[in-house]
Amino acid sequence: NSLFVGSIEAGKRYSILLTMMLNCLLVSANPSEYLADVISKIASGWPSARIRELLPRQWQAAGKVAEEQARGETG
Repeated sequence: NSLFVGSIEAGKRYSILLTMMLNCLLVSANPSEYLADVISKIASGWPSARIRELLPRQWQAAGKVAEEQARGETG
């Protein structure tokens, strides 16, 4: 199915998205939550200097830290 993506540029975009989704699965992150959050952050003006923080492993680690802090404040 990946053979017929329409164009070279579409193939590049497809491979990037597929790689990101597979990385989510490798670190046990929910791909839908990941995409929704990352797209929202980028649309809100996320600084390009901090783009590595949006990779699946770093994104998941930051989410766990925020979750633990929220539990500490309520508990």
